[in-house]
Amino acid sequence: MFILYKRNEKQKRWLIKNPKEDFHMQYGVIPKSKLKKGSFSLHGHDFVVIPASVVDMKLKRKAQIITQKDIGYIIGYCCLGKESVVLESGAGSGGATVALARVCKKVYSVEIEKENIAIVKENLQKLSIKNVTLKEGDIYEKAPIKTADVFLLDVPEPWRAYKTMKSVKVGGHIVAYTPSITQAAEFVNNLPKEFLHEKTVELMDRNWKIKGKAVRPVNAAIGHTAFLTFVRRLC
Repeated sequence: MFILYKRNEKQKRWLIKNPKEDFHMQYGVIPKSKLKKGSFSLHGHDFVVIPASVVDMKLKRKAQIITQKDIGYIIGYCCLGKESVVLESGAGSGGATVALARVCKKVYSVEIEKENIAIVKENLQKLSIKNVTLKEGDIYEKAPIKTADVFLLDVPEPWRAYKTMKSVKVGGHIVAYTPSITQAAEFVNNLPKEFLHEKTVELMDRNWKIKGKAVRPVNAAIGHTAFLTFVRRLC
């Protein structure tokens, strides 16, 4: 897949899913011979084509996904890498699942809704990701593994997962992703003694417009998405 940009108007972009076919768009038909890396002019307009990355590909979605800014912080803070094993629940539409799988050795994902499972499977297949084991189940009751390095909880009541949090190895991280601070407080205030609350953070994302001397925050910038609570298993 490739991304087609209109030069000097970078906000105008198109995902080329099949570069072996002519591409029909508002500025005319672009022949397949042009749909490869590089610049070209056509119909009085200048274009550039670059290879697409995962962030360019729109995943099929039903449930809200964890944003890139939050996923990036989780990966960095927990020092996830090529030997890491991650357990997550719930999978939702698979946004975090995809990001974690591209960094880690193995991801075990638990989801209770069959419709979400079908969407996650479709997204994983679309991106040729094979190091994910997707399980239907209730993470409050049972975890599919016992030796995860990190456990990501994107569920409405993470405090109900205290029992299954023991699937994380001693020293490992548990991360609760909660839209509401009251959810985070409930999770932290009742932690069993085997776990240590390290911190709860909120990441703010404010985009800026930079065009000549017009330099200011973008009015529609994303602010709050959720709270991230980091916990370590002590024993």
